[in-house]
Amino acid sequence: MTSHSPPVTRKHPSSAKSTIRILHVDDDPEFVDMAEALLEREDGDLVAITETSASDGLEILAEENIDCIVSDYQMPGMDGLEFLKAVRGQYPDLPFVLFTGKGSEEIASEAISAGVDDYLQKKAGADQFTILANRIQNLTEGYRTKQRLQESQRRFQTLLSNLPGMVYRCRNERGWPMELVSDGCEELTGYDASAIVDGDISFGEDLIHPDDRERVWTAVQNALRDHEPFRVEYRILAADGNGTWVWEQGRGVFANDEVVALEGFITDITDRKENERQLEYQSSLLKAQMEATIDGLLVVDEDRNVASYNERFVEMWDLPDELATEGKDEAMLEWVADHKLEHRDEFSEVVEYLYENPEETSRDEIHLSDGRVFDRYSAPVIGDDGTYYGRLWMFRDVTESSSQ
Repeated sequence: MTSHSPPVTRKHPSSAKSTIRILHVDDDPEFVDMAEALLEREDGDLVAITETSASDGLEILAEENIDCIVSDYQMPGMDGLEFLKAVRGQYPDLPFVLFTGKGSEEIASEAISAGVDDYLQKKAGADQFTILANRIQNLTEGYRTKQRLQESQRRFQTLLSNLPGMVYRCRNERGWPMELVSDGCEELTGYDASAIVDGDISFGEDLIHPDDRERVWTAVQNALRDHEPFRVEYRILAADGNGTWVWEQGRGVFANDEVVALEGFITDITDRKENERQLEYQSSLLKAQMEATIDGLLVVDEDRNVASYNERFVEMWDLPDELATEGKDEAMLEWVADHKLEHRDEFSEVVEYLYENPEETSRDEIHLSDGRVFDRYSAPVIGDDGTYYGRLWMFRDVTESSSQ
């Protein structure tokens, strides 16, 4: 009698936490029927699939998700050892128990050489199935643990290979001698991982820029002293001679309060540093331009937060210090309307209209209560992609020209 469970396509251990699926191959139909019943009675977690020939057993392996194989030795066509060798060619780690009535040291030795996991001789009585069930449980547990470990390692290697940088383990010495580096090392540094691990290239002495070495050492030692993670940015000198900015995060590995290693991650931030440099330059240039103009300038973002202003703006309106540093522009504009303007409502109406219609520009004259006249100009700040970033306000004192 042959019993089949519904076919599955997975080729890894059963996802069920306890069920163990056994393929039992024996050319004696009555024996496999009895073995199936006794094994499943012995352990409710065991589910047996039986076949009476090794060739049929191989077909089952291609279709089913099997956790352990139990096979007779002496069978017509393909015997148990030939079956074992065929299984090992495709499923090298799958547990295999040779359960045979024909036993000899020669057969046992050959089975061990072929990679059998266990060898049992058939005996009279049901006790043999208690032993067999126990062996199957132990072998399957070890097999599944090994499979989980291999899968975990595979995922970890996949993660490492896709990280935009280098994972490392090194000793806490000034040269940062590396014990392990991931494959991302070559793309980051231009050097093969083996050259760095073998010490042909010293990470601390050959790669880290001379001007940054002491700063990096101090930052790491301070973090280790406090048992805290460290984060540091510095330059490395890659194999092609180009300087590369990197960001590193790591922490110490401690044993008995002693640092035995450092583990961390290093990634290229050259583009980010260049963008920061460009932004800093543009900000400095804009600030210089704002301070050089005779106009009072105020820039607010899309949420009406004060983004920037120049000294001329503060002088023209004689703003109190606390208002000049307010986060929002409403308080600043309200104070101006209350203390400086001749026609408060007109001033406020234009302001609110422009914020409600951010694409609009405006130019008008406003009259101050002290007799001065300001030319007021406002325009949206629009990015190249059409994004609205805020609004520019520009004020110019035109009192003399207005009175002529």
